Amino acid sequence: MYRALLASATLLLILSPASAQTHNFGRGVSPGISQVSVMAVQSATVAFEDTEHASMTKSHHGGAHVHVVTVERGMGQAAATMNGANLRELKTVGVCDRGGGYWVKCRNGQTIEGRLRVWDATGKGNGVFVVRSTSNNWPRNTLSSSLSIR
Repeated sequence: MYRALLASATLLLILSPASAQTHNFGRGVSPGISQVSVMAVQSATVAFEDTEHASMTKSHHGGAHVHVVTVERGMGQAAATMNGANLRELKTVGVCDRGGGYWVKCRNGQTIEGRLRVWDATGKGNGVFVVRSTSNNWPRNTLSSSLSIR
């Protein structure tokens, strides 16, 4: 579902400097959270692992850095943990629905329909990654997704 986003933006997000990530998030009415997914894990030991439909990573991740990529449909306040420890959000990018289930990085001025986030799980060891996002607007629901990282 998010293949175009993964192919075009995920590696760019992980590898590009934080200063390059500036977007106009607008002030219009934002849609509530309707989906939260753990999309990928990137680490020093494994360049990139797609985890869109997985409950556990196939590879063992670790080393100097471990980054987890999540995508949420709708707008919300997100938080992530690894083995119960709060994680720092490294980057956030607005994503737009291109139609047909393809998501792309939004350009300035486009209406953002969701967010791709990169979380820092460095030094947290193996275990369970959990991301939760609560809608900014109605229905003010909270959705979550988890992934067991080896």
